[in-house]
Amino acid sequence: MGQGGVMNSAGKISVSLMLLAAAVSVGNRQAQAQAQQNPPAPLLNRIQAANEECKRKYPEPIRQAIAYTTCENRSMELLRPSMVYPDLMDQELANNLMLAEKLQRGKMTLIEMKAMKAQLHSQVVTEFQRRQLAKTAVATRPVAPDVSITGAIGQPAPAVQPGTPQLQNTTTRQPHCQTARFGMMLETVCN
Repeated sequence: MGQGGVMNSAGKISVSLMLLAAAVSVGNRQAQAQAQQNPPAPLLNRIQAANEECKRKYPEPIRQAIAYTTCENRSMELLRPSMVYPDLMDQELANNLMLAEKLQRGKMTLIEMKAMKAQLHSQVVTEFQRRQLAKTAVATRPVAPDVSITGAIGQPAPAVQPGTPQLQNTTTRQPHCQTARFGMMLETVCN
């Protein structure tokens, strides 16, 4: 926390990543038949403590940006087992390190880095949501009928004539989606 109890941007990004992991694990639980839970509070506390230690070791946000971000990325690795899409975590951590390098080398200001981090984080969250919705769409898509259906005596079933009434499968399951806001992130979970 910064002065007056206000969280600095690195803390906000850390909390945002932790919330992303918690949200991701919600999708993971559904995908794995409720087998996993949100990251437990002790794990989140360990990550926050590790991030605080990084802040103590590397207090200068511009001169020590690479070292600080490397330290923070290491602590975020504790979330990897609960990630549904670890490649998105890799992308976020790599983006953070790339921006820290630009900041430390004087290629961008601290404000520019924070703005770029927020933009890149938003892209990662959007990709996560896109994948979750695609997974849900595939899970709820009706199965196409088998083309090689035969009649009762082993003969091919007669072709359905246009205008002939047909039985409709009225039990198609519609997805039920909920959207929740976690800080600056929106998370959509469908079942």
